[in-house]
Amino acid sequence: MGILKKRSRITSQQFAAGLWKVCKDLYLDWEGDFYEKGEPISEELPPKSEDRFTPVTREVFIINLWIITSILQEMGYKRKVLDQLHLCYLDFFSQSMSPETRKQYAGYMEDPFKERYEQYFDLSSKISSSPSTGLERLSSTMMGNILGIKLCLNSHLTFLMGLYFTSAHKIALEVVSNVDKNAEIIDK
Repeated sequence: MGILKKRSRITSQQFAAGLWKVCKDLYLDWEGDFYEKGEPISEELPPKSEDRFTPVTREVFIINLWIITSILQEMGYKRKVLDQLHLCYLDFFSQSMSPETRKQYAGYMEDPFKERYEQYFDLSSKISSSPSTGLERLSSTMMGNILGIKLCLNSHLTFLMGLYFTSAHKIALEVVSNVDKNAEIIDK
């Protein structure tokens, strides 16, 4: 007779906090892959900044959140976990702001996800039909969102970004699948 393993019981907030840690770890991976000794690996990337609220930081976190959100949605998770995860993002970025700056970004930060998610979900359907073209469009859209301009990336940077998206998806899927298998979300 086998030993039955009892599943852990966690809240949506605890699950989201764990996923937020994955988001932050993925961001550190991004920094390590795309900046050598603090310098960008490509002239298309903006210089590294210590400021939390930069277009690069914001967009990399939104990409990571989008990857995790798409996995959660595919696995049938309800809105509560997603809302908690988005609150982690908003809390993280608002901590580094002065009260005046927080007011300035209040409307901007309430729902920074809808427009970007729609962009990235639209592009993800192109990835499944034509991976190289889809990843190229995803990479150039992400960089366009960071820089505020449309641009065509060099093939080396597109390749590296494709590797990042693929590995980030794999890591996030592994974490979500592990929690799904070993834990019960008690307040879905």
